[in-house]
Amino acid sequence: MQTSSSSVLNIKSDPLDTQKPYHLLKIWFDRLGMILAIVGAMIIGGVIGSTFGPKAAGLSGLTDIFMWLIKGLTPYLIFLSITTGVLSVGSLDRLKNLGVKAGCLYLGTAMFAVIIGIFFAHVFKPGLGFDAPPRTPLAEISFLKNLLNSHLLQIVVVSLLLSVATLFLKDSYMKKMDDKSANKEDIKTLQAIIYTENALKGAAKILFKGIGWIVLLAPLAVLGAMAKMFATDGGLTTLNSYLGLVGALLSSVVVQFSILGLFLYFIGRLNPFYFFKKMPAVMLMAFATSSSKATLPFAMDHLRNKMGASEHGANFILPLGAAINMDGTAIYLGIITLFFAQAYGIDLSLTQYLILLLVATVGSIGAAGIPGGSLIFMPMVFGAVGIPADGIFAILAIDRILDMVRTMTNVTGDCALALTLDASEGGVDKKQYVQAL
Repeated sequence: MQTSSSSVLNIKSDPLDTQKPYHLLKIWFDRLGMILAIVGAMIIGGVIGSTFGPKAAGLSGLTDIFMWLIKGLTPYLIFLSITTGVLSVGSLDRLKNLGVKAGCLYLGTAMFAVIIGIFFAHVFKPGLGFDAPPRTPLAEISFLKNLLNSHLLQIVVVSLLLSVATLFLKDSYMKKMDDKSANKEDIKTLQAIIYTENALKGAAKILFKGIGWIVLLAPLAVLGAMAKMFATDGGLTTLNSYLGLVGALLSSVVVQFSILGLFLYFIGRLNPFYFFKKMPAVMLMAFATSSSKATLPFAMDHLRNKMGASEHGANFILPLGAAINMDGTAIYLGIITLFFAQAYGIDLSLTQYLILLLVATVGSIGAAGIPGGSLIFMPMVFGAVGIPADGIFAILAIDRILDMVRTMTNVTGDCALALTLDASEGGVDKKQYVQAL
C-alpha cells in the first residue's frame, strides 16, 4: 500500500513530442524556435495592419479562435494543475511550508511593485498638463464584490480545498495503515483516494497533450492580434502623447525585474542570467496576446521542459501565481493613480499613500488575467484615495499597449517566483536550468 500511495504519474513529459499528427510542425519549431516564430508573427502582423488598415482587422479572428480554445480549457487547466500540483507536494507539512513562502513572496513583490510604480510616477510626472475630463462623483465600488465575482479565484479556492482535503485524508488513512489499525473499510477508502489521485494526474496528462497542440497556433494568434492593433490604433504612434506614462511603466518594469533576479539568486540560489535568457519566448507571447491565461499553458511547459521546474513547481505554484500574483498590474495601478492625481491637481497625503499601497496590492491580486483586466479595479483604487474615475476613458486608446507590458511583467513575475519557490524546496533540476535552449 505504501508503494501505491507514493506512486506518481509523471506529467513532465513534453506535450510537444514528435508523435504524429503534428511532428512536422514540432520539427519546424525546434529549428526556428518559438521566439523567432512569435517575433516574425508580430512583425508580419504589424506590416499587414499598417499596410491594409481596417481591412486587416479581420485577421483578429485568428486570435479569437486561439483565445476561444484557451479560455475553454483554462478552468480545467487551473483545476487539474493545482490539484495535481498540490498532491505532488506529498505531505501537508511540506505544503504548509511552501504556502507560507508563496504567500510572503507574492504579497512582498506586489507591495514592492506598487511602491516602484508610485516612485516613477513622481519621477516622470506623466499626469502634469494632461487634459483630464471634468470630475463627476465617483460611485462606491465594492472590492469584496469584485473579488468574489472572480471565477478564476473560485476555481483556485475549490482546487486548493479539494486537494488539501485529499492529502489530509490520505495522510490520516496512511497513519492507520502504519499503526496496523485500519479495517477493510479504511483500506477501501484509501485505495479510492489513491485511484482518484492517479485519475486526476492522468486527466492532467491528457489536458497537457491537447494544450500542446493548441500552443502550436500561438504565432498565428499573435499575427492576428498585431494586425488588428496596427490597423485600428495606428500602432505605436499612439504613444507620442503618453511618453511620460510609458516611461514610468517601463522604468518600473526594469526595477521589478531586477528585484525578481535578486529573489532568484538569494532565495532560489539560481543564476538569474539563465532565467532571463530563456524567458523571451514566454515574454513575447504574453506581450502580444495581453493574456496571462493564454500564456499560462506555454509558460508551464517552458518551466518544466526548459528550466527544470518540478511538477509541483510548474503545476501548482505557477498557476497559483497566475491567479493571484500580478506585479505588472500592481505597478500600473500605482502609476495610473498618481497620473490622474497629477492631472486633477490632487495632492495625496501620507495616509492616502498608505491606503493606495494596500488597495492597489490587494486589487492586483483580484484583477483577472485577461486583456484589460486592471481596468476593472481602477475605479475601486481611485475611489479609495478620492480621485475621480472619469479619466479612465481617456487612456483607453493606449491601454492596449500598456496592457501588453503589464501582462508580460505579470507572467515574468509568476515564472520567476515559481522557480524561486521550487528551487528553495530543492525541486529545480539545476543541470537542466543552466542548459542551453
